[in-house]
Amino acid sequence: MEGNNVARTLSNPSVIADDGKTANIFVGGSIPVPVPQQGGVVAIQWKDFGVKLEFLPKVIGDGRMALKVLAESGDLSDERGVSILGTTIPAIETRKIETEVTISDNENIMVGGLFYTKHLKNLNKVPLLGDIPVLGVFFRNIQDSDDERELIAVIKPQFIAPTKEDINLPGDIQLKEFTWKDFLLNRL
Repeated sequence: MEGNNVARTLSNPSVIADDGKTANIFVGGSIPVPVPQQGGVVAIQWKDFGVKLEFLPKVIGDGRMALKVLAESGDLSDERGVSILGTTIPAIETRKIETEVTISDNENIMVGGLFYTKHLKNLNKVPLLGDIPVLGVFFRNIQDSDDERELIAVIKPQFIAPTKEDINLPGDIQLKEFTWKDFLLNRL
């Protein structure tokens, strides 16, 4: 899909987790949110946005593991923001998916379904002439477009044996983003 320009890799991290212990990956940022307190005091609370993945592996024997995956994607949205003390704070639109699979060593699993859809409207106009009632429509152009994306996590867990030597991190996790319109056009 990357070769056809319908997907792009956002991140390619590797993590190690012990049996029954959680591992996390976070790719994103944080925004400060003022929170009014009693007595007119304002505290700052930081809110994360971006992509979060959480893994909980459990070895079940015969070269297999149960892998619990929680994926969360959050984007900033000015449309749904709120105004606090004269400052507009963007909302964070969040999508989550959680699944548990049984998988063998070096098998790939794909976790998807975290969709993002945004309707964009762009107004281009000739200064002053575009604002004239009735005649202004001839001097302005409105472009509507939809931005549709899906976040997919491709996960390839690997077993590693404890060692005293330096090791290269195993596994291959790829976060990909693509537009459905481009994907369907290339498929058809």
